[in-house]
Amino acid sequence: LAVGARRLHDVNRSGWWMLIAFTIIGLIPLFIWSVSETKPESNKWGQPAK
Repeated sequence: LAVGARRLHDVNRSGWWMLIAFTIIGLIPLFIWSVSETKPESNKWGQPAK
């Protein structure tokens, strides 16, 4: 759960977005966000991972 929340924070999403995994269709955006590039700018959760 922590890794998933960190990954969502890296793409400027809240960790609460992991709850959409309870719907089958929600797995599609979670997969897209998990494989997308990290945003280069800082967000409200801190510095980017890269």
